[in-house]
Amino acid sequence: MNKFKNRDTQYPNRKELIIKNIVYEENGELSKLLVDVERQEGEVYQEGTPLNAENLNNMIQMMIEEDRNYTLTHQVKEMIEEEKNKTIQFLCTPAQKIQLDQSKIEIPTTAFFDFSLPHQGYFGTTFTWSVVSGTGITIQNRVAQVNRTEVDQNIVLKLTLTNKEVSETTTFDICVPKEEYASHCEEMNLTFHVLPDGSSASIASQMIQVEENSNITIDNEYSDLLTVTTRINSENELTITVTCFDLPVDCGISAFDFWIKVGNRTTGQYTKLIRCNVEILGSMYPED
Repeated sequence: MNKFKNRDTQYPNRKELIIKNIVYEENGELSKLLVDVERQEGEVYQEGTPLNAENLNNMIQMMIEEDRNYTLTHQVKEMIEEEKNKTIQFLCTPAQKIQLDQSKIEIPTTAFFDFSLPHQGYFGTTFTWSVVSGTGITIQNRVAQVNRTEVDQNIVLKLTLTNKEVSETTTFDICVPKEEYASHCEEMNLTFHVLPDGSSASIASQMIQVEENSNITIDNEYSDLLTVTTRINSENELTITVTCFDLPVDCGISAFDFWIKVGNRTTGQYTKLIRCNVEILGSMYPED
């Protein structure tokens, strides 16, 4: 977008007007023009633009047209893309739609943490995932849950793509690197008190600070009893929430634990190891 040039003067004291926003009426007439004024010091080295009504009106009109053209170009591109996709939907065979949807699938070749698995393509292809070999990944609720161990693991996932009466399969090779802990890995303990009575007391949460670019691994052997969820906000604060609605009456145990591992999303190194102890209040031994 054009800018006003400074008026030529014998003194090295100039101002630059920078257009920030243009608002115009429904009929296209200019309604509001917001301008930032910046002071420009230094020697005069170029001729400025005289600020008279004719030049000012011409420049404003040019900037409005540039803004309209920019918006129109993006709208046209979106319309062309939409029409192209509609044409593909109408003309392509199911096999061709499968190939198009498959080309847009993106999953990692190296997985440090859990990742989502797409379940449907843009052109109507449904995706069904399964593990062909390896134990480093399990699939649950369209999520590839990564289980890192002391050794590197190679996993093969199979994808079945179905569009109407046509089905095809393909495989993906994924490396799950061994667990690595940073030299400054911090170990800590958290305790959660839960009363599984169906009220808000059945849910307990705690918040801690984590490093930027962190991701989470949950090791919970009691998933049939405890639901564990995590969330990292924009301030890099990790919230751990435990939910329990049933009393563990099978052996009278009132304390359970799970692990939260905080790792660097890029390197995969764990930087924080948290042991979470859950004390379930009101646990009772089974009757004879």
